[in-house]
Amino acid sequence: MPEVVTPAFFFAIGVTAYAAALHFGLGLTRPRSRAHLTLAAMSAFWIVGVAYQVQALHATTAAEFVTATRWNLDSVVVFGALLPWFVFHYSHGTRPAWPAALSAYMAVLVIANHALPNTLQFEQLDGIYRLRLPWGEAVSRAMGQSGPWTLAGAAAFVAIFGYSLATVGGLYWRTRRTTSLWVLAALGVLMATSAQGILVRLNIVNFVELGPFGYCAMILIMGAAVGRDTKQKLRATEASYQALFAHSPQAIIAVDPQTGDITEVNETALEILQYTRPQIVTRNLRDITRPEDLEGSRQRLAELATGTRERLRYDRWYVRRDGSSVLVDCQVSTLRDEQGKVVRVIASASDITERRQMEEALRESERRLRAVIGQSPIAMAFARDGVTIEVNEVYLQTFGYDSVDELRGRPILDQVAPQARHQVAELIRRRKLGDDVDANYETMGQRKDGSAFPIFISAKRLEFRDGPVTIAFLIDITRQKESENEIRRLAFYDHLTDLANRQLLNDRIRQALASCARTGRHCALLLIDLDNFKSVNDTLGHAAGDDLLRVVAQRLSTLVRQGDSVARLGGDEFVVLLEDLGTQQAEAAALAEALGEKILSHLGAPVRLGHHDTRCTCSVGVTVFRDHHLAPEDMIRQADIAMYEAKNSGRNLLRFFDPRMQELINARVSLERDLHAAIDARQFVLHYQIQVDSAFLPVGAEALIRWMHPERGLVAPGRFIPLAEETGLIVPIGQWVLDAACEQLERWRRNPLTRDLVLAINVSSKQFRGPVFVDDVRDALRRYRVNPAQLKLELTESMLIEDFEEIVATMNALKALGVRFSLDDFGTGYSSLQYLKRLPLDQLKIDQSFVRDIAIDPNDHAIVRTVIAVARSLNLDVIAEGVETDEQRNLLVQAGCTHFQGYFFGKPASAETLESFIEANLIGLRASEPAPAPVRLPR
Repeated sequence: MPEVVTPAFFFAIGVTAYAAALHFGLGLTRPRSRAHLTLAAMSAFWIVGVAYQVQALHATTAAEFVTATRWNLDSVVVFGALLPWFVFHYSHGTRPAWPAALSAYMAVLVIANHALPNTLQFEQLDGIYRLRLPWGEAVSRAMGQSGPWTLAGAAAFVAIFGYSLATVGGLYWRTRRTTSLWVLAALGVLMATSAQGILVRLNIVNFVELGPFGYCAMILIMGAAVGRDTKQKLRATEASYQALFAHSPQAIIAVDPQTGDITEVNETALEILQYTRPQIVTRNLRDITRPEDLEGSRQRLAELATGTRERLRYDRWYVRRDGSSVLVDCQVSTLRDEQGKVVRVIASASDITERRQMEEALRESERRLRAVIGQSPIAMAFARDGVTIEVNEVYLQTFGYDSVDELRGRPILDQVAPQARHQVAELIRRRKLGDDVDANYETMGQRKDGSAFPIFISAKRLEFRDGPVTIAFLIDITRQKESENEIRRLAFYDHLTDLANRQLLNDRIRQALASCARTGRHCALLLIDLDNFKSVNDTLGHAAGDDLLRVVAQRLSTLVRQGDSVARLGGDEFVVLLEDLGTQQAEAAALAEALGEKILSHLGAPVRLGHHDTRCTCSVGVTVFRDHHLAPEDMIRQADIAMYEAKNSGRNLLRFFDPRMQELINARVSLERDLHAAIDARQFVLHYQIQVDSAFLPVGAEALIRWMHPERGLVAPGRFIPLAEETGLIVPIGQWVLDAACEQLERWRRNPLTRDLVLAINVSSKQFRGPVFVDDVRDALRRYRVNPAQLKLELTESMLIEDFEEIVATMNALKALGVRFSLDDFGTGYSSLQYLKRLPLDQLKIDQSFVRDIAIDPNDHAIVRTVIAVARSLNLDVIAEGVETDEQRNLLVQAGCTHFQGYFFGKPASAETLESFIEANLIGLRASEPAPAPVRLPR
């Protein structure tokens, strides 16, 4: 059996060597294949394994061991000879000398292996075998004497042999390449010699063993096949390169670097230079070079010949056969031999004569255009995609720049004043979209120093091959605007004081009347007449009188608000127009009177006229109006009547056109004065109206302020709270209410029956928006050691109309302290549910206007149900105020309301009255006694 297995195993080694070389070569070919490299590694590993098995298989006699060793060495040599050829073949090598040398070296090894006498080999190998390594016998028994191992080796041989034949056969059928067919023939020789070796060892034939000769024959056949294939590839490659060279669209000229002789050109070069091939190959590079370019040409050729430069690119002129010149874009590179010596200089050139002529024409056209733009008396700017690309000299002078580089690449909007950029940007955007917009418009430009000035722009968008360009013509219209303003000033302003004249005043009064009709707010007109102006003119002269009029105009202008108007009617009469004074007539009259008193005070101050100090008092007539049906002349006439009433009353006085208004003003002034005194004297008290749940059990109270006037008695909040809001006194009053409420909570905390009550206080808009309100609440809570959850701040919906984000931020800060919030008069304001869900509220308060008619008005009943549904969806409590009947309470309970407040449960009372009621009627709240039946405060 070993006589058959051994040649079979060595045949498997040869076939596997081919498979390893094949996959190794395919793995190196681009694109590289990891699968082929993996198969090559597996095949090589199998070769080593088989060789080891053969050596371990024969350990009985020296002759068998020597024979097996020879077969093993022959296989390794064959693998070493095949490997470089396959690497060379599949990596498209061009130098076959190195694989041929390696193959020759391997052939010498085979000859030497078979030329050595058996005895010499045996003595050396027997010495190794006598070492008797510990694992030697075990391996021999396991791999050489076991039947299963023999069958496994034979099965592996069959599998690998079949795989290798399939690989080679598949390659041949796919490519139909002669090289693959020769490889199959070489494998056939290897298979035949292996079979012959098996027959010899089985003594079936008596002939010299041809195994080594088969291996040599296989190497020669494969070498011849690969060499032939390589020559074919070289010829095909050379033919393809020749075709590329001949038909290249670029002119290619080969030059000897040492002499400058032209050695080869392609057809394109012949067409450009107008030579035939025999004519051009006999010429030198200097023959097609212009005389003025010879020195530069020699220098560049020398740099390439010595290797100083590898590549060059430049534009140069070639001389044609007829003496004309052609401009080419020339790219030059070098060609080296195997030793690295430069043997050729290859120049690739394109005819760019026509392109250069077009560029010159374009540059000339551009120079002419620049000359026209530069000499234009109008500022011009060119922009693409909103970015400046060019401007002319007039543009630089207009905008105060020194160089175009300062503007090139910057947005064109940088030269537009900030207040006008949005308008201009919108025009540019619409023009890009193709909308029909006015290309001529006025706007404000901005110079380099930041100053703004009026400009007129005429823009045009043009389409070019490289994209659209906007051309803008700009004119500085400062002088034109100044002229217009001067004309307008002369038409509408007094030339002496620069105040509005009668014509402009009438126009502004008409606008004020229209505003009154639209908003329902009052306006006022004050007519001022100087009391002793005639005496100033008579004693100090008209120049001093003019100076006095200018001083009066200046003082009046400093007293009015922005948006109010001051005018001179003529002579020593002036008019002040006040707008937006509120919806209440008394409030408007108060504001007008306050300004009138300031005018009397400021105009009565001494005036320096030349070297004299003089006083000039005035009389002021005031009319407050909201009737838009009146004419401006009617307003002036009413103020004039009031002004004469002031003069008749003794001068340096203020009078209203309606005498009854004066009484209202006097009463209001008196009330404001008393309110200041009330704050200082602490004349306020708090009354408390109880709040109960559906079982009539008290859950809290609302603190309501009262004014104990020493002369007028108890003043209701409706009389003084609006005045406090207007004058700003509501802030100190609100601070007093906050302190008093916290002090009351601190007292209630000591009583078990009242310590859980929640006290609600109303907060004004001005107080809530104050910068220190959150700190005031925090300090009051700490000072009186009050549980923040027992303090409830009631806000109205009207507070949410303005500065909503600021209101939310303040509420969140207070909510972090633990304070509760209730939204008062819900349903009467303007806040939306979108805003409502963002507020950190705890309770909604149904306004009494809906509760009052809930039993008779279905709309009010529906509104109440809606409010309760909204509160439930937002997880908020609901309390109804103004409950006065049991029917109202029952309807509210049916609608889902759980907390109530109103006269039905008790009127506002003092803290002592409220505490006495709770103690007398709810004593059952103590844990030791049962809860009493629901009771109500006395009505």
